[in-house]
Amino acid sequence: MKQPRQITYTAIIRMFLLINFSVIMAFCSDKKTGEEPPPAIGGYNVYMGHLHNHTRISDGTGTPIEAFEYARDMALMDFLGITDHAEKISPEEWQELGDAADLFSEDENFIAFRGFEWSSSSSYGHVSIIETTDFVRSDSPETDTFEELCAWL
Repeated sequence: MKQPRQITYTAIIRMFLLINFSVIMAFCSDKKTGEEPPPAIGGYNVYMGHLHNHTRISDGTGTPIEAFEYARDMALMDFLGITDHAEKISPEEWQELGDAADLFSEDENFIAFRGFEWSSSSSYGHVSIIETTDFVRSDSPETDTFEELCAWL
């Protein structure tokens, strides 16, 4: 199993509006851990992970728990975000995804992000939304344009 890498999850990174973005650069810590620090570029530590992943909730395979477990224990990632298609997520599945993210997030070791993919059928494309308390669908009259999605955020 991978050793902890001094990742600290802060309120500053609670919400992301991302379009297929897969790398987080976090501020360097002054903590002395005795371990080799993660790679640094321009005063920032570099962490490996991926923010746009699907599970059986929409068009992927496996459960959120299986995805987080694989990312942490087998792929040795520092973080993983699950962003299933919002149009396929039920309120119960949203809760399941949040519970799994809470279970796997551990400061200084691994961060699990809950999110959803807002997928427009017109010219807006696909947008991954990370770490909100609720989700919206692109087929809802209140959030069927990118401007309405931004206002919801």
